Amino acid sequence: MTRVYRRALFASGAAAALLAAAGVSLNAAPKCGGHLKIAVPRVPSGLAPEASSALFETLTELTPDGLLKPRLATDWETSADARIWQLTLRRGVRFHDGQLMQAEDVAISLERAPLGLPELAGVVIVDTNKLRVELKGSDPHLPIRLASADCIVRPASDTQGDGIIGTGCYAARHVTPGGGLVAVRVNGHYGEAQFGWADRVDIVAMSNAGMRAQAFNDGVVDAVVSLDANTIPPVQGQVALTDMVLRDTVGLPVATTKSDPRMAERFWLV
Repeated sequence: MTRVYRRALFASGAAAALLAAAGVSLNAAPKCGGHLKIAVPRVPSGLAPEASSALFETLTELTPDGLLKPRLATDWETSADARIWQLTLRRGVRFHDGQLMQAEDVAISLERAPLGLPELAGVVIVDTNKLRVELKGSDPHLPIRLASADCIVRPASDTQGDGIIGTGCYAARHVTPGGGLVAVRVNGHYGEAQFGWADRVDIVAMSNAGMRAQAFNDGVVDAVVSLDANTIPPVQGQVALTDMVLRDTVGLPVATTKSDPRMAERFWLV
């Protein structure tokens, strides 16, 4: 099999320039602690994307600067025709209920992800931390597809795919109406000092942009998603990106130019 190395997919110096112009400090290093509150649009069912990504992980991850990085998979190799892939799973990962993640959990999660993997022919468990993913045709971009929110890993016992037990760096305290969430950081998570900076994250779901803007103006939340800064009066310490507004007390990766479904784990309080 041919080893596929992780590489940069794209990079943009414009991102750093945008953040600098907006007033975000490019020298602010991530730090742990605090209570991060984010207002997002309500969803009719399930969790909002920003809430789901706090609880669940995928096998790979695309960072804001376009790098493909390992998450629950630490390595991947492919056959010459990119139809058969072997994935090496991270050892020692636990779900929020304390159960160890097994190859079976990952295999069943992938088989239940038709939107994320439409060309999937089957998943074979090779051993306790290896899977063989068989496709109907060639797909050299499979590692990128595995970063999709459609390919989150759930316990095999979550047969309906509507549970809130994942392997993410935040564990749910309770779900709030409209797809929101109150979650706390998982101690001992393998990603400590890499992501998941806040002690607690509140994803507050609100039905319209006006309500989200008011919550921001009243100091109830630190960031607002799906909101044009031009639609609300300027607020002291306000930083505007493409489709979100946040306070200058929120730190974020330099390459971030718009809202990020993974903001719960990637943003921090400065």
